Amino acid sequence: MRRRRSCGSFWGRWDMSEWLEKPIRALLSDSFAGEWGGPPNRQPAHVLRATDIDDDGHIRSGGAARSIPQGVLNAKRLIDGDLILEASGGSTDRPVGRVAYFDRGADRTHYLSSNFFKTLRPAGGVAPRYLFWKLHWFHKQPTILSLQQQTTGIINLKFQDYLDTHLNVPEERAEQSAIARILDTLDTQIERTQALIAKLEQVKEGLLHDLLTRGVDENGELRPSAEEAPELYKASALGLIPTAWTVAALGDCAEVVSGITLSSKTQTSNGILVPYLRVANVQDGHIDLSDLKHIRVSVAELQSLRLQPGDVLMNEGGDFDKLGRGAVWAGQVQDCIHQNHVFRVRTDPSRLNPDFLAAFAASQIGKRFFIRASKQSTNLASINSTQLKGMPVAAAPMVEQLFIVERIRSMNGVSQRNQDALKALSLYKSGLMDDLLTGRVRVTPLLSPSAPPTTEPR
Repeated sequence: MRRRRSCGSFWGRWDMSEWLEKPIRALLSDSFAGEWGGPPNRQPAHVLRATDIDDDGHIRSGGAARSIPQGVLNAKRLIDGDLILEASGGSTDRPVGRVAYFDRGADRTHYLSSNFFKTLRPAGGVAPRYLFWKLHWFHKQPTILSLQQQTTGIINLKFQDYLDTHLNVPEERAEQSAIARILDTLDTQIERTQALIAKLEQVKEGLLHDLLTRGVDENGELRPSAEEAPELYKASALGLIPTAWTVAALGDCAEVVSGITLSSKTQTSNGILVPYLRVANVQDGHIDLSDLKHIRVSVAELQSLRLQPGDVLMNEGGDFDKLGRGAVWAGQVQDCIHQNHVFRVRTDPSRLNPDFLAAFAASQIGKRFFIRASKQSTNLASINSTQLKGMPVAAAPMVEQLFIVERIRSMNGVSQRNQDALKALSLYKSGLMDDLLTGRVRVTPLLSPSAPPTTEPR
């Protein structure tokens, strides 16, 4: 057992405490394989599988109901503070070895881990939440790749080698608990932010539907619904719409153009090298330029296909979630064109605002049109330019379109700020894990008598 002296930090120096280098097995009182059992009976136990945990170590669902012999259940039932370790599964981009922390709280169901997992029970001198965070951190380190063993169709963890792997841990359980408490607090904040984003997305979807079916009055407020004020609505090909609105085919109020077809004949050795957008670049509501390809085209092709700010880009097809997916081009890159699987829609500015059109196409109304009009095969769908030109679009008076667009931008701004906050928290968490779980930053001020007590399952 090797000892490492503490290091200083802006949080303090604790020269009385040391970090010890121990094999993982020395941090456990027990470890054992999971069980799968048989078809559920009247009083089944629940078996936790890979699909029941997420990559952040949370148990997200209740597992599969299975019958487990009583002797096995008594020996392998999970108790609060146990860790479940993914020993088989994984993928090429997600190494096996994920961990999750078990705490059933008030749930009286009996749980076990599946036979693709190992149960790890922390030793008495180890804070369970700290061990979870340490092993969760370890799963993200390059060393975990050396513990993968590929067999036919599955990746297995070299479990004994995993248990023999040495990790540095604080000698004092109090320091372990303080580290876990900090990371738990940050993790809770991330979960709350994620929940807020999910709730806002639901609100946003509902408000978007209302804006695109009820519109707004002269004050920018939502109109009363058709049930509340039927006199404000009329029947149309899209259902009830405000009386001042019209329905027109997209081709009557916009130019729809397919892009360049990529082939060996397309490339000209003496052409102009320009960037072009593919389906992967046109996301739902935004343009992703992280992987922008280039192609050589003639001057005539560039003049014909060059994108202009305000062009609405819509995908021809692919997976159902990509069909019709689109965004407004803001001129992010000069002399950019688009390939033939992406349509360029250039609206008549006197009739149709591009942001209004993009929102309409992304709404449930627009998505229903794409699904109905598309040519479909297994999990794939596509639409041609003739069908897209025939798309019925609800066009509000331009002043009202601008009101609606402003409301949508406001919603998107709130959503983006929360997404940015979540990204910042996630980056902070990653850095803090590295600092605290390696001892690079110490938590000694939190161990003073005035520090709040920690609650642990042991």
